[in-house]
Amino acid sequence: MLDISSFHAYQRTIANFILKHNGSFVIAEMGLGKTAPTLSEIRYLQKEKGYGPALILAPLRVVYNSWPDEINKWVHLKDTTYHITHDKGKIPVLPKRSFYFSNYESLPYIIDKKLYKGCDILVLDESTLAKSHKTKRYRILKKITKHFKKRILLTGTPSPSGQLTELFTQVFILDHGKRFGSSFWAFQRKYYESDFMGYSWTLKPGARKTIEQKIKDLCIVLKAKDYLKLPPVIFNTVVIDLPEKIRTQYIELEKEFIIKIQDNVITAANAAVLSSKLRQVTAGAIYHKDKSYTILHQKKIEALNEIIEGSDSNILCAFQFKFERSLLS
Repeated sequence: MLDISSFHAYQRTIANFILKHNGSFVIAEMGLGKTAPTLSEIRYLQKEKGYGPALILAPLRVVYNSWPDEINKWVHLKDTTYHITHDKGKIPVLPKRSFYFSNYESLPYIIDKKLYKGCDILVLDESTLAKSHKTKRYRILKKITKHFKKRILLTGTPSPSGQLTELFTQVFILDHGKRFGSSFWAFQRKYYESDFMGYSWTLKPGARKTIEQKIKDLCIVLKAKDYLKLPPVIFNTVVIDLPEKIRTQYIELEKEFIIKIQDNVITAANAAVLSSKLRQVTAGAIYHKDKSYTILHQKKIEALNEIIEGSDSNILCAFQFKFERSLLS
């Protein structure tokens, strides 16, 4: 097990930020380790400041794996009591210093059981799952967020699409509307302008800077490139020669948008489909309309096997088409 002295300096920074703010927007890229400092600070608040249980919402896979794994990894968290609940079973009454883990889809169940009323801390992991003002989960969170003394949002990408409108709901959960009010439409009209029909909205000049300034005190932002020391990337291009027959078929398909493979006629309706078909040919097979495929060659697999045989370490291999996975196995 690891001791808290193993924390990176930036993880201690995250923990201190959570301690100082009742609403914390922790924006840290994947791999930086947001979970451990969040758990550690909550345990400190429970032990030293008298805070009650924490309710942590996350995707179900993360609920069952990431959070419990972190608890079991650290010495100072080994006495943590927690319960996982999602739409089933009786919810036990846990000690004051404990955690309830659940997924976002279980919010109606949490409301029905009034679980939130016994908790002092709310954590939303992957908080962009609550980014839409139109969803039932946001409407529920909007009603219950005021019950928590501390609210912590964790994410690597607060606005995946790049639209700052995705920040509105997340910020409301943290500050109860102090910065942007409670109406999404009022927020949009204030910082965005629409076209004549109201179908398209674009940021007003200077609005991005204004929004960023308003939420600056809520946020701690960490980028992996600033903290993770990784070796430089070395690109080594391995060129393969297609069999003569396959090369001829490739050229024919590229020019004519149609070829015959065995008894099957392969067509490409447009340039996008053609690009996909050509990549399939170079990968080693080609799909038919019924989703079956014909294997054309093993040149890429042979080249990969040579690389594997010449390596004494693990290899991570990406593939584009499902048939490649079959060829790899």
